[in-house]
Amino acid sequence: MLDQARDLIIDRYGFNISDLRLGGHRNQTERQAALRSILASVRNVMSAEDSNLLSDDALRMIFDGAKHTIRDAGNEVAHQASASDISLAVLEGNLTAKQSEALAKIYIFTHNKEPELE
Repeated sequence: MLDQARDLIIDRYGFNISDLRLGGHRNQTERQAALRSILASVRNVMSAEDSNLLSDDALRMIFDGAKHTIRDAGNEVAHQASASDISLAVLEGNLTAKQSEALAKIYIFTHNKEPELE
């Protein structure tokens, strides 16, 4: 789902995938600065509707693939998950309320509907 959101942003707003990759950095400070730059670039071109839907936390989930992030944790299983499995993970995952809300908004962004239990 995070890859779908990234790809949708690329297609909708004319980015190249290389524009949205963090690449290697010498330290965490440089990495966070690069991530803030990516978020600002995306935020600057997003429609009001998409910007209201995707918080900065949601955008961080979409673009930050560092170890111990939600993207990193989900990469191993998400590529084989059905839409129903993804809905269930979004709605009932072992996440903070803020993370759950951000993932639910990403789901709406990528699927054009609320996540639902089936």
